[in-house]
Amino acid sequence: MRKVCKCPECRHPNEVGRIFCIRCGTKLDFRKTTVAFDWGYIFVFTLRLLGFLVVATVVGLVLWPRAPAGRVGGDADAREWLVKRSALKTGAQVVVSEAAFNAYWAATLKLAPTNASETMADWKMKLDALNLAVQPKHMTVMVLTHWGPLDFTWAIKGVPKMVERHFVWEVQDGWLGHLKLPRAVAAWLAAHATGLAQRWPDERGLLEQLSGLALADGQLTLVTRPAERKH
Repeated sequence: MRKVCKCPECRHPNEVGRIFCIRCGTKLDFRKTTVAFDWGYIFVFTLRLLGFLVVATVVGLVLWPRAPAGRVGGDADAREWLVKRSALKTGAQVVVSEAAFNAYWAATLKLAPTNASETMADWKMKLDALNLAVQPKHMTVMVLTHWGPLDFTWAIKGVPKMVERHFVWEVQDGWLGHLKLPRAVAAWLAAHATGLAQRWPDERGLLEQLSGLALADGQLTLVTRPAERKH
């Protein structure tokens, strides 16, 4: 709101301080001022407020962490995965529960000193958690990363498949925190998430040996071929 003086001739509102009307030139009487709404200012202020609310909402969704969807077992479950991983190295078919896989990674990431990759001169992206939730028709992978003072959770839902002896993801959905991502972005994340296995030679080797897999409620059936001998 602002004070104005309406022209006695044409009724045009003039800013306080002018002597003559800016429209018709009539002399103004500033003993008769009124209060008027500055609709231009109100419009700009409203746009800025809406922009701030949109940005605040997006940031809030991004930083709002997702809870792990897959069950996490204990030490016995983690040892179960180690035993079955050894069998897979020689070529086998095994059934692995999501609880065993998640328990193994929960223990591994607590101890791993090399699960960080440099992203900036002083900050590093650190992998803090990896969680699988397996359903008969899809699987959700959630990754918790730590970057500087910020924590981010990434989740990718899709169908893992073997295509020409290569492990691929058929991505259905993806999220950064609780912000849903476009499918193209989710697919890009899925491709890079698979690359995390490069940091752990045993898991990288299993991906290279994998020849088949099947999903069930809370478990994976994995089939591997014997490792190829290097000449």
